[in-house]
Amino acid sequence: MRTNTFYFAFVASTSLMWSTSSFAQDMDLHQQHDVIANTQIDQSVEAFDHKAHAKEHGGQNYQLTTIESKWTQNKSGHGAVQSELETWFGGDIHKIFFRAAHEKAESEQSSYSSELLYSRNIADFWDMQAGVRYRYDDAKTTDKDQVDAVVGLYGMAQYFFETEAYLYAGQDQRWSMSLHSERDILLTQKLIVQPYVGADIVLRDQSKFAEKSGLSSVEAGLETRYEISKKFMPFIDVSYQYKKGVKETPWQAATATDKDWYYGAGLRVKF
Repeated sequence: MRTNTFYFAFVASTSLMWSTSSFAQDMDLHQQHDVIANTQIDQSVEAFDHKAHAKEHGGQNYQLTTIESKWTQNKSGHGAVQSELETWFGGDIHKIFFRAAHEKAESEQSSYSSELLYSRNIADFWDMQAGVRYRYDDAKTTDKDQVDAVVGLYGMAQYFFETEAYLYAGQDQRWSMSLHSERDILLTQKLIVQPYVGADIVLRDQSKFAEKSGLSSVEAGLETRYEISKKFMPFIDVSYQYKKGVKETPWQAATATDKDWYYGAGLRVKF
């Protein structure tokens, strides 16, 4: 009887110990599953918060297109029509720019240019840009198409001067630079004047229709626009322009320097 009692107690004790151990293992597994699940949830929340934070602080993409057309005329009554398009897409860090321009003077052939640039923010208010430029001049008898590599800076200098500075490396050892700066001055919320200055510098040119080295052209003027809305802006423009002549080559005759006052009016549209 005592032996049976002892055996029963031993079996019961062993069963209880096994049950307790099994229960503890189950609890450990549940806890591990909970830890893994909570970790995954935390990672998902963290990733969501990071994306939301990035979107609120420079992660969005924007787009802006500007189309401008104007008619200018010098004191001699010689006129020209100029059209420009600029569109960009991207965020605060990375953007893609596309620009196109057309110019047609009276009694002269048309000229066209376009640029495709990648823009990356490198400092507050400043982007580094690089890409290609295509030029077409219908007045030339040969080599009407030209392609240049482009690198430059685009941004805002002190006192809110919007500034562009580019270096071009093209065919036939043509190296040149362009500089442009402008600033808005508000007379009222809708009436705005904009002084501006721009210059082109030829560093080297061995092409068939070469320009003279040095300061190739300068334009300084004052634009006055009235913003009917942020999308429609008619304007008038007064500027002084200097253009150095071209070199004499077997394909062209040398020309003299041209400088004159120009007056114009146009319309700028943004969307």
